[in-house]
Amino acid sequence: MTWHRPSVPTPRKLRAAAEKKERSAQLLLAEARALRGAADQLENLAVTVPLSLSHELSSISVDMSQPNSLQNPPVRDRRGRPLETKHRFPRALEARGSNVDRWAREHTVNPKTVRSWYQKSGARRIPVAMAKIIEVEMGVDDKGKPVVPATLESWPNGIAQ
Repeated sequence: MTWHRPSVPTPRKLRAAAEKKERSAQLLLAEARALRGAADQLENLAVTVPLSLSHELSSISVDMSQPNSLQNPPVRDRRGRPLETKHRFPRALEARGSNVDRWAREHTVNPKTVRSWYQKSGARRIPVAMAKIIEVEMGVDDKGKPVVPATLESWPNGIAQ
């Protein structure tokens, strides 16, 4: 009968195993990033129709005498909770198909900071540069007035100089 010594991994084998695990983790991370990118692209499409709504599309009738008129209003496809504020800025973002979180990411600002600019509790003054950026980005209404002007009317918590 032969006696076998229990195998003890060498540092070299341990390092090789660790490198293999790190490569696997990097591949998984790259795959996760690609999936997030695909999800973002789908969310940014101008018109998306969920598969669950395909049966409802047949119930929408179009009046050909009036261009772009639908007798049934379009179905709103929005994830998440409804807006809890009547402030102009988040409403304008929603009308453009965006939201505060996405806007904050695009401008490298913490979303909680952005919300604090228009919230009543935990309020902060908005920096004047950001107020002007928002005014320009949100555009003007049909009367030629800014949708979200950089004034105290839009930002009652104040505008920081």
